[in-house]
Amino acid sequence: MLTTPGPQKNKIDFYFLDAHTIRNKLHLFGKTKCKDTNEYVSSCVVVENQDRNVFFVPKDNSEHGLGDLEEKINTLAKTHGIKGHSLERVKRKPLFKTADSPLETQCIKMVYPHRENTLPHTAASQTSADVYGSTVSQIETFLVKRRVCGPCWLEIDDAEQKGVKTSLCTAEFAVETPKKISVAQKQKESPPLDILSVSIRTVQEGPQKTKRTIAAIAGSFYKNVDTETQSLPPASSFLLLKAGPGTDAKEAFVSEKEHEIIEMLFAKIKNIDPDAIVSYELTEDLLPTLFRRMDELNIRRHSLGRLELAPSRRAAENAPGRLLCDLHGFVAEHETIKAPSFSKLVEKHLGTKRNEMTHEETERALIDRDALAAMLGNCIEDTKLAAALLARMGVLPLTQQLAVLAGNLWARSLAGSRANRTEYLLLHECHRNKIIYPDKEKTDFSKKRKGYLGGLVLEPKKALYTTITLLLDFNSLYPSIIQEYDICFTTFTPEEAEAVETIAPPETPHGFLPGVLRRLVGRRKEVKKLLASPLLSEKEKKTADIRQKALKLTANSVYGCLGFPGSRFYGKHLASLITGLGRRILRDSVTTVEKLRYSVIYGDTDSVMVDTQTTDMQKAVSIAQNIKREINKKHSVLEIDLENCFKRLLLLQKKKYCALVVKGDETTLETKGIELVRQDWCGLAKDASEYAVGLAMHEETPGAVKQKMKLFLETLGSDALQKKIPFSQFLLTKALSKNPEEYVEGNRLPHVVVALRMKERGLAVFPGQMIPFVVCSAGGRQKGVAQRCYHVDEVTDTAAVDTEWYLANQVLPCVARLSAWVEGLDRKTLAAYLGLGTKYASECTASLFNEDEAEEATIAFDCCRCGKQNIWSASSPPADTCRDCSARFTFSFLYKKILLLLRRETEKVYRMELHCPPCLSAASKTDEHPRRCRECGEQLEELHSAAGLHRKLGEYKAILDQKEPAVLARLSALVSAVAGQSAYPWVDCQALFSFLL
Repeated sequence: MLTTPGPQKNKIDFYFLDAHTIRNKLHLFGKTKCKDTNEYVSSCVVVENQDRNVFFVPKDNSEHGLGDLEEKINTLAKTHGIKGHSLERVKRKPLFKTADSPLETQCIKMVYPHRENTLPHTAASQTSADVYGSTVSQIETFLVKRRVCGPCWLEIDDAEQKGVKTSLCTAEFAVETPKKISVAQKQKESPPLDILSVSIRTVQEGPQKTKRTIAAIAGSFYKNVDTETQSLPPASSFLLLKAGPGTDAKEAFVSEKEHEIIEMLFAKIKNIDPDAIVSYELTEDLLPTLFRRMDELNIRRHSLGRLELAPSRRAAENAPGRLLCDLHGFVAEHETIKAPSFSKLVEKHLGTKRNEMTHEETERALIDRDALAAMLGNCIEDTKLAAALLARMGVLPLTQQLAVLAGNLWARSLAGSRANRTEYLLLHECHRNKIIYPDKEKTDFSKKRKGYLGGLVLEPKKALYTTITLLLDFNSLYPSIIQEYDICFTTFTPEEAEAVETIAPPETPHGFLPGVLRRLVGRRKEVKKLLASPLLSEKEKKTADIRQKALKLTANSVYGCLGFPGSRFYGKHLASLITGLGRRILRDSVTTVEKLRYSVIYGDTDSVMVDTQTTDMQKAVSIAQNIKREINKKHSVLEIDLENCFKRLLLLQKKKYCALVVKGDETTLETKGIELVRQDWCGLAKDASEYAVGLAMHEETPGAVKQKMKLFLETLGSDALQKKIPFSQFLLTKALSKNPEEYVEGNRLPHVVVALRMKERGLAVFPGQMIPFVVCSAGGRQKGVAQRCYHVDEVTDTAAVDTEWYLANQVLPCVARLSAWVEGLDRKTLAAYLGLGTKYASECTASLFNEDEAEEATIAFDCCRCGKQNIWSASSPPADTCRDCSARFTFSFLYKKILLLLRRETEKVYRMELHCPPCLSAASKTDEHPRRCRECGEQLEELHSAAGLHRKLGEYKAILDQKEPAVLARLSALVSAVAGQSAYPWVDCQALFSFLL
């Protein structure tokens, strides 16, 4: 008996966890308390008779035509077989303000059951009205109408306990209408959750070793885990192993058939009934692998969730009623860690070293008794490490708070869906204010949209500053601008938003969007005050800290939905207005600082760097207070504050600097945008960069810096060329932003080439995966850099590594940039110290992952007779015969090959692809999005620029400018003709100097 004994229909207290719609019925999943055992058990509530609310707004905004509109709606309903609908005349507010929109408008509300047909997309044209709410899901209707905000306690009246269940929950109820469900006035503590941590081991099978199959599955089950303290009770573990008869694995369920261990996994899950499942790369690798094998083995049903379903392509839809916790996805959203991996997370958060097993070791374990025991133990250990990380990183309490604040499903917050969180936050607010909001539509990202300007970045005054530099930063600039200037969908038309320079803060705010932010910011201030109280227990402090973090994340995500075309609340004019005001405020702040006779040496979006011209810290702080006072008195909400004091600062260029930060008695090194914290540089380059930075931060005289740099580079160069440096120092990593097959010209990008080779070996490769590789020597063959890159598992010895390439393309560029402030340490001098030839002194090497500059320019084509590739380059002069079969190339053949190459390179520029050099994880096509990386917020750069094309055409011409053979002169003329069509090298002097006319 659950909760309330006695009658068939009970009032129950139900802790809501998740929701799912199947066969037009809404299923709520959660926990209820069993009176007999006093324990919480899994429960399902089937909600019947939920209504859909559709609003018809007359296009002329008049009340006279409402009668005609009602007739049209009735006709529409009859035509499409919609029964039992009702119509009501109501007043609602429009979301977007227009020049002629009223504050309130009369409209028709149509109410009919969700189980009936949805209205057609032609409903608007058939009724001559704007239609809202016709495609809203049952889950959205329930959450918004019943004001259910994330996981919470619900009171359900007249719940009928069902004898025949449709779910796999311990208890199941049915309720006649959602109106019987309400949010409990007094929220009790969250019930404990049962958590299952899983891990799998795979092997390669088949003639070509291309089929990835499951060899072992391990699970550790934790019962009654407190979601606030996240303290883990002892685990009960299980092992499932695919192996032959006679295998010595007494602690495991053993079967020769893979489908049996997969079915046993689902049987285990069904039996222990966990509320949450956790693993590293759970939704990115583990579940896709599992469901792929189910498809190949013809397993049609599963019980991963609390409903028996057929496998779905979307991982989240496969587990209704259970929370999927992917640690990799959580880290990607909430932590900044270079090349995140399971092992790195374990070392960072748990302070222990994880024992990693290769695919080869797993395969050996299936035939070696000792290795099998080690593999099974390692698999179990991974499940316990994943559970420990879940607890240590506070995954469940943080995502729970995010869901409560936004009012969306907990599962969506766990999936890292910031857009979904912001959408539901605004949906709830619109419903409270009786504002009609738009339906969710599929966005066509191929459609070209005009972009808008982002934040202002000032030109840096590059130098080494040995006096104290102040870094002043506006607190939450964009949310503060929204509040101060009352920016909302309901307050600014697109035309009004263009007057950036004349807009002033209103006397009385009217928009609901600033109100949302004011509440979030105010609640965070209250929580932070509470955190400062000495009376709080450790548990209360931990809960309060998670709450203030969730409030900050929620407030900061609101602006992002305005400028994202895929957002339901897309308002480009508002996003443009906010960034425009941000640029204006930054310019005004610089003017204020300069009026106080201080020098602004750099500024970026929401911060400025000020050179104080003093080494006295007390005086520098006094200067900061004076600047703060002068800027803050101009604003009511906006507030600038002292972020950092730099004792010493090396300012290299925009978004690239290193500095010694002084906080109290401690001095720490901070770097931004330089090689120490980038993913596309190896450990060798990182060490050289750290040494160069150390000299800049601590050495007083340029002479001493030059002498020490000489000794360091000579030793480094000698050790590298003699192969004395450890193999790990040459490792490079890069994340795939999409599937490797989807890259255009992917054969020129090292991580893509390596990923394709991994797929050939049957290894799992997916978007977001970090690909580790090294650049090896060509071995006397003509190969581009990308073709000489190999996965770390394919290379066993430093002898194979192209150390000269690393010195020239990794170490030299890093050190040259960081030593540019020292007179006499130019590129030529540094190259000589490293033992490199003079040819490297003037070369401009760039990121290995920039297709414009990834490798030496080459002209490559296949011979028309033997099919072998011929490569022409500066180091391999062109010839009119094939290097393999000596067949002579005709002019017509060569002309077509060169013309095709030139067209291909030109097309790359017109694709307008963008990439993010600092984090290397973002790539965006066309200018429909703001030119900011969604991962780190940095400025996106062109992957293929006009400048890169101009340089490449020059290199092609240099390759072809040879006296022999004679045909080359005509090919060189072709390149010149194409280059002549480019406007890049031309300067319009009349326009440039028009101010003098």
